[in-house]
This record gives sequence, C-alpha cells and structure tokens, in this order.
Amino acid sequence: MTHGAFDHYMLNNYDKRLKSQVLDKLTNRAKGGVFSYLIIWLAISFWADLITLFPLFFWINTALFTLGCLSKLIYYIIRSKKLTDNIEFLNRFLTVSILLHGFHWGIINALTSVDPSLHQIHSVMLMTTVGFAMAGTVTFAISNEIRNFYPYLVVLPGIIASLSVKGEESFFIIFLAILALVYITCTAKVVAKDYWSAVHANLLANDRALQLETLNNTDPLTQLNNRLYFDKTFLTEWNKCTRQSSPVSLMMIDLDYFKKVNDTYGHQFGDLCLVEFSKVLSSIISRQSDIVARYGGEEFIVFLPATNLEQSKILAENILNKTSDLALMHEGKRINLGCSIGIQSVIPSIDTNRVDLIKQADNALYMAKSK
Repeated sequence: MTHGAFDHYMLNNYDKRLKSQVLDKLTNRAKGGVFSYLIIWLAISFWADLITLFPLFFWINTALFTLGCLSKLIYYIIRSKKLTDNIEFLNRFLTVSILLHGFHWGIINALTSVDPSLHQIHSVMLMTTVGFAMAGTVTFAISNEIRNFYPYLVVLPGIIASLSVKGEESFFIIFLAILALVYITCTAKVVAKDYWSAVHANLLANDRALQLETLNNTDPLTQLNNRLYFDKTFLTEWNKCTRQSSPVSLMMIDLDYFKKVNDTYGHQFGDLCLVEFSKVLSSIISRQSDIVARYGGEEFIVFLPATNLEQSKILAENILNKTSDLALMHEGKRINLGCSIGIQSVIPSIDTNRVDLIKQADNALYMAKSK
C-alpha cells in the first residue's frame, strides 16, 4: 500500500480506538489556541482604540470570539467528563469550531483590506492572519479536514477582498498570500505524512508483536492454546477466583489408545484426530474465561473458573458423547475415537495450591483410564 493510499485509509477507516487517540492529540494541540484569537483581537483593538472609533465593530467581533472560546471550553468539558463517547460527533465539534474561528479572522482581515477606515490595523491583521494560517494548519495537519480547509478559510477572504482594491500593493499582497498558501499547504502535507508514517509503523509493530505473541501462545497443530499460555493464564484466573472465593474445576483429558492409532494408521491420521478432537473441545468449552490448551501429545487440559464439580461433570459428559460421535475415515474405514477425563474441583484460598489441583485432576485421569 502506498503512503497516500494508507493515509486515506487511516483517515477514513481507522477503528474507534485509533480515532480516539487522534482526537486526543487534536484536543491537546487545540488547548493552546482556545483564547489566542480573543487575546490578539483585544490587543489589536486596544492598540487601535477600536472600542472608541468603531464600538459596534469591536463589540460584535469580541462577542463572536468569546462565543468561539466558550464553544471550545464546552467541548473540553464534554471530552474531559466523558459525557459522550461519540468520537465522530466530538471530532466534528472540534473541527467546525477551529474552522469557524479561522474563517472569522479571515473575514476581519478582508474587511481591513476594503474599508479605508480600518486601514490602520490592516498591516497588523495581515501579519497575524498569515501567522494563524501557518500555525493552525501545521498544528492540526493530522486532521485531513483542517489541513485541507483551514488555511484557505483564513487567507482566501483577504485575497478575494484585495482583488477589489486597485494598486500595485494589493496585487503584491495577493501574490505573497498565494505563495504563503502554497508553502503552508506543502509544509502541512509533510507534517501529516511524517505523522501517519509513524502511525503506520506503530500499527505494523503492534500487529507483528500480537502475531508473535499469538504464535508463542498457540499450538500450531490444533490451534488451541499451548502449555505456556495455560500456565500464565491459569495463575491469573486462579488468583481472581481466590479473591472471589469462587469454585473452580480442572479437567485433564487424554485420547484413548492414541499410540495404537498412530502406529496403525500413521501420524498424519493421528494429527487429524487431534485436530478434530480440538474442535470438539472448542465447541463445548466456549466461555471467554475458560482455558482450553493442548498440554502435550494427546493430552489436553481445561480450566473452568466459577464452575463447580457438578457443572464440570455435565461438560465432561458432553465431551465424551461428542467425541464418540466423531466419524473419522481412513481408507474407507470408520475409526471411532474415545477419551478419558479426570476432574477435580475446589474453592481456592490462600491455603490451597493450584499445582495440587493439576496433580489431583491428573490422578483422576489415570483412574478414569484404568476403568
């Protein structure tokens, strides 16, 4: 996938978690600009004495900038208090607020170009307009919408207004404004590219780490958990049930006469038996908290948190019945499988040892096989 295609994909298809992370970054970057427009507007207004010379113009724009600040403050309250988890709504709220703020400043700059009475603040407005356009676009370059619209909403009103003003100065200002737009756009694209490249690399690294972890925890033949995974997760679930004084059950399962199956029909058929039996276990032991693992060879282990002895016996009967119903064919001959199950249940406490539970279930398995 090319970078451009990836950028488009990420902006439109990243999952909710990634959207939330991007929104958090936009939120943090927007904090510095909450009062920037209002403060600079007031500074220019008091310097040019707009409150005396143009009171209506001053108060209208001051009110609009204040409303813009309030809208962002409301956004921060909603986000920080987690009043809604609608990421799309929050993203639109923040994006529209930023764009409107910029457009408002662009309109004032345009007015200073065409109204001779405001010419006193025209040069100051030009300087701050370019500054806002550049800083805002680069700061929010990770947002496709802001990167593509913000600089034009800030700068274009002034360019359009300058077209109506005759003179070499106006055309020179337009020329410089267009150059500024080109520079801002190119710079923002570089920033966005670097950011999304980093995101891409991070996602690949996370995917590879997850794949490696899955490989380390999965039995390659049966696709069940392996013994390493069982040992790690068993400890976690055991401690949880100990805190809750909740009963736990453990099954040790062994395929009957499996060595004879291998010797008679070959190891490929033996592998098929292990795979099909694993599907039986997965179909019956299906709770998220349950642990099903290949313990070694033809031996499997099942840990059932919050499950007493009677409940585990019912599951064991289902496993026995479904295993006997397996119809495995070898060269036109039906081969029946059987398994033996040892079960042990206990309510774990600080005085009990999880290793003892495995030993007791293993002893029960040998008793079952002997019968």
